[in-house]
Amino acid sequence: SAKEIESIQLKKGSLDIIGYAPYKNIIEDCKYPLDLNKPEDVLYSNNAKGLRAGEQANLEFERVLSQLIIQVIPGGNVNTLVGLKADNLSGIATKGVLDLSTGLVLVDDQSVNNLKTTVIAGPVQANIQTLILPGQTIGNAKVVITLEGKQYVWTPTDDVTIESGKIYTYKMTINADGSWTLEPNGTVTDW
Repeated sequence: SAKEIESIQLKKGSLDIIGYAPYKNIIEDCKYPLDLNKPEDVLYSNNAKGLRAGEQANLEFERVLSQLIIQVIPGGNVNTLVGLKADNLSGIATKGVLDLSTGLVLVDDQSVNNLKTTVIAGPVQANIQTLILPGQTIGNAKVVITLEGKQYVWTPTDDVTIESGKIYTYKMTINADGSWTLEPNGTVTDW
């Protein structure tokens, strides 16, 4: 909350307010830099419009980025998923900008690189998670998974365009003989 000396003093007319977090002081031409090599949850608000003198601005923030989750479950002769490893998501762009004037993410197509994943593995399910930039398709995405000396590869069975503030969840079953099955199509939920 701003102190009175820090607040905007509007004498006449109206005002639209855009908000974002976390704060960055390197904004040029209303472009907020996004770099998933240094992942952070980015929030954006553009709902406070036409404010007049004395009115409060109640900003409603939404998530800018999206999340990809691969749920791995044990198949034939796999007793536990503890020890499962999946270090990187490859094949998608890792950098872009959030256009603060429109709320749209502009992806840098030249930034396709590996993204570090987070793996949470238990006996009966492992989740491989990473933040991803919206505004791109994931048809070329790939995660190499290893467990007990076997290698498995997740790639999406559908080529969806990623939207802001969504969680894309895909399911995969791995077998001790090194084979795997992918459930066709993922599920999309609000984050």
